[in-house]
Amino acid sequence: MIHREMVMLQFRRYVKRFDQNEDAVQLKYAHSLRVSALCEEIADSLGLSAADRDVAWLIGVLHDIGRFEQLRTYHTFVDYRSMDHAKYGVKYLFDEGHITDFLADRKDDAVICMAISQHNVYELRNDLTPRQRLFCQMIRDADKLDIFRVYVMYIQQGKDIWHTDMSDMKTQSISPVVMEQARQKKLVLRSNI
Repeated sequence: MIHREMVMLQFRRYVKRFDQNEDAVQLKYAHSLRVSALCEEIADSLGLSAADRDVAWLIGVLHDIGRFEQLRTYHTFVDYRSMDHAKYGVKYLFDEGHITDFLADRKDDAVICMAISQHNVYELRNDLTPRQRLFCQMIRDADKLDIFRVYVMYIQQGKDIWHTDMSDMKTQSISPVVMEQARQKKLVLRSNI
């Protein structure tokens, strides 16, 4: 059983180690909480057990734990300009043993570790167990849902998050490369967007 109050206490303690005056710290903290709620909602919609809903919730809380150190060290959330935040999160939680700060029962470590490590990759590994794949898909979906929510909010506020003229968003067509990949139900490389 996951003790949610203890997880949240430990997560808040972790986040307090970073500059609380930096908006990005608060942004990632709030994002993690929204993603955890979305993970639980997805798990519930799939009819998963209470224990599995807890695991999904925990993965949501911890999936971006590497973002805080990334921000402090590199002052960016752009992985290719700094570090892979998911790999750092796995290093911090599992290689350095901090998962025990959040969780006493270690039976789901393989699932939690894999979900965190895979939440930001282009394509999931082929060697995942069905259980690992399920939780990886849940965190990826929940994470993207909240990211798109933030994008929409910024667009509605007229903020330029892609460093482009926002009027272009209404007139640009989908490129042939992206359309072809979508029609073939393939993942679209970021470089093609």
